[in-house]
Amino acid sequence: MNAEGKIKEIVQAEAQDNRITCGKMHELSKKHGVSLAELGKAADELKIKIAQCELGCF
Repeated sequence: MNAEGKIKEIVQAEAQDNRITCGKMHELSKKHGVSLAELGKAADELKIKIAQCELGCF
């Protein structure tokens, strides 16, 4: 699996009801060494909404 596929897998595994919180995205970024932009792109492609955004980034 390529890096993009792995990132999508990480996001999808943490999403619930096609939603994931901004805080969880920050946590995943630190845990996996992946930028928020890459995680956000994966969420967009998977049609996963980012909830409770802390900075208005998503």
